[in-house]
Amino acid sequence: MKPFPTLTSDEDAEDFVVGVDLTEYDPSEMVTIRFERTGEAGTVVLPDALLAASREKAAHLGIPLDVFVRSAIERALTTD
Repeated sequence: MKPFPTLTSDEDAEDFVVGVDLTEYDPSEMVTIRFERTGEAGTVVLPDALLAASREKAAHLGIPLDVFVRSAIERALTTD
């Protein structure tokens, strides 16, 4: 199976799926993220090690740090 390409916007994702056979791709490492930039900005102070680990994980997933942090917070608030 093919790995999914790194998609950095909703538009990239929409362009990718047009005319592609998605059964040829491996979805096992996909994560759901949203790209909208709405709401207020905030500041969070993190220990150096946690910030470094967050940057590393975001880079591994191919997403910006702020998107990763938002996604992590949303997951934490929606799981029991």
